[in-house]
Amino acid sequence: MGEFLVEVIKVRCPACKVVMKAKMEYAGRVLRCPACKVPFIVPQTDGEGREPPAHVLMKLADMEATKKAQQEEEASIPHVVIDETPAIKAGSLLRQLHRKNRYMILDNQRMLAYWEAVKGWQLSTTGGSLVPAKNNMEMLPRQGDFRLVELQMEEADDGLKIVALRIYQLARQYTLTKLSGDENDILTTIISESGLQRSQKDALIQALKTLFLRSAWAGVPKIYDYLLGNDGHSSEIS
Repeated sequence: MGEFLVEVIKVRCPACKVVMKAKMEYAGRVLRCPACKVPFIVPQTDGEGREPPAHVLMKLADMEATKKAQQEEEASIPHVVIDETPAIKAGSLLRQLHRKNRYMILDNQRMLAYWEAVKGWQLSTTGGSLVPAKNNMEMLPRQGDFRLVELQMEEADDGLKIVALRIYQLARQYTLTKLSGDENDILTTIISESGLQRSQKDALIQALKTLFLRSAWAGVPKIYDYLLGNDGHSSEIS
């Protein structure tokens, strides 16, 4: 089986005299010596490269100056680092779980976890039942777009009512492992206040239907309107 041979030219740098090889296709083009970086024109046959014309050298100098200026400008721009480290600067938003309230963690498809006093954090199974978080951590995803929803509750004549919602963005990775520790550990993963996307609202509505009487949420106009509306930015509904 034959081999394809690449034709090359042996070129000597006109400045430092280093001999190198260039593909035949580069004949007549300007290259830089890999040793001394001086530009030269590749000859048509083996031999010494020749110095490019003055206008070519000026163009190369302009290109180098522009490149250097761009690099210096880029180096002067501060780098913005998105910090998803638990930032309990955001912890000032929510320092502990309040005993009278309820809390849910949602992703873009369903409620993943639910908290209420006494029972603590529970995980939602695919069948809709709740199981203790500490014994079932393998059920949880390691990363995702997570929201913590605080349901602020009040007693009414006809039972519990959800009177306000507060919504928080959680860190995207390894957040839910916090549910195996102290019940407040999850709060250390809060990044900021946040709204709910349509899919997350749908997941919240489904969870509310499962856990509460319809009157607890659908009977509160501001909550009901928010859940069915297009507002994806508000982080507090009260």
